[in-house]
Amino acid sequence: MKGKDIVKKLKRHGWKVMRVKGSHFMMEKDGLVVPVPCHNWDMGIGLLKEISKETGVSLP
Repeated sequence: MKGKDIVKKLKRHGWKVMRVKGSHFMMEKDGLVVPVPCHNWDMGIGLLKEISKETGVSLP
């Protein structure tokens, strides 16, 4: 799963893009900020699980 797809899915679950620095989107919801790297390749399973755990959104 690519970073842009993760950003879209998080937006559908109420997360907002707080800022973008380089290729990293800082997503914010309820005072919690989670960085999401948006590179041109698929993310590893460990990073997907970590983002999923931090945000509470199920990522494949």
